[in-house]
Parts: sequence; structure tokens; C-alpha cells
Amino acid sequence: MVLVRGVGQAFWLANLTKAKKLAVCAIVVVIFALNNSAHYSNASYINILSLSIFMVGTKRKTVIPKAAVARIIMDAGAKRVSADGIDALTAALEKIAHDIAHQAARIAAHSGRKTVQEGDISLAVKK
Repeated sequence: MVLVRGVGQAFWLANLTKAKKLAVCAIVVVIFALNNSAHYSNASYINILSLSIFMVGTKRKTVIPKAAVARIIMDAGAKRVSADGIDALTAALEKIAHDIAHQAARIAAHSGRKTVQEGDISLAVKK
């Protein structure tokens, strides 16, 4: 869903495809840009100051939340963290976690089980 909110008004655009959501967002941004560049006369000014667009229900690109990764970096002693730094550590952590999970699933299958247990994870981390 897309929520387009202006001064005193809110519109929910539900059940739209991603392309239509992006088109709506692009139209709103163009209107906002035109209104900010136009002369602020009563006839041509549409009051959409404080415009905000939220994409609701969009899928995440990462499995591990970036805020948690940023907290890990900050807890390690960093005063500030760039978005690129967060993305790099998130990708590295997800690769490591995927490799451990894959190995643990193989260990569980070798033991004749479908369920991955704590011991499987421990063995996978050691390898």
C-alpha cells in the first residue's frame, strides 16, 4: 500500500502493483516539485507542503534488520555508521548465517532428522 499524506489529507492506495505505486509516487513528486518552483500566487499554488510518501507492505531486501546491524557496530565502539557500512556488514552476516544454516541442515539430514537442533548449529559453527 502507499500512503500519500499532505496537509490535512491522507489517501490509501491499496492493491496497486509496484509499477502503479511508483507511478503515483512519481506524479506526486513532480507536482510537489512544480509547486515549489512556481511562483506562490493564490491561483497556482496547491498547498501540499509537508508532503510525505510511505511505502507500506513492501518487502525487505535483507533478512537481518539494518537497525540491529547498526546497533552492533555502535556497541563495538563506533560513534557514527554509514549506510554503506551497514549494508556491507549486513551482507557479510547474512552470508555467514546462510552458510551455517546450510551446514546445520546437512548435519540434521545426515542424522536422519528434518529438524535442525541446537547441536547441529554448534557443530556447523565449529566447521
